[in-house]
Amino acid sequence: MAKYETPPPVRPLEKLITDFSYTNGLDPVNVFNDFLTYIIHGFSPGAPPLQSWKYKRQQNMKFMQMLTGWVRLMASRIKDDTSWYDPFGDLYMALVSKSAQQSQGQFFTPVHICDLMVLCTQTEEKRPDRGWVTRPAEAEGCCWPIMHGIRETTS
Repeated sequence: MAKYETPPPVRPLEKLITDFSYTNGLDPVNVFNDFLTYIIHGFSPGAPPLQSWKYKRQQNMKFMQMLTGWVRLMASRIKDDTSWYDPFGDLYMALVSKSAQQSQGQFFTPVHICDLMVLCTQTEEKRPDRGWVTRPAEAEGCCWPIMHGIRETTS
């Protein structure tokens, strides 16, 4: 797989993850997955401690730096643009393109394709027995925030 060119706004977060990975002898894709777990667990008040969490106190501080980097990235994007934004797709693609795992061929769908898929399924018609069609493909998680934004602006 060719090396994926990371968009400039995502590069500081990519650097935090890759530096941490190489310092600790870890695969950046695994660290990325653990970072997502860290974020999800952080937004899960009252959740019990993670049993599978393998990192120590000093390493957890680095995950907090990654979280802070993600929050800064999102804050700068919200300030400049109110459309949906998912830096994890670009970050994942950059990390997996350099990884030994090559992620078994799993990739994120480009933003413009996600937008197109949502527009193709967008309809004003709501069927009482079925509701709206809002998810054109099972693996396309990007379609939910896009469709939600469309529903808010048309409702």
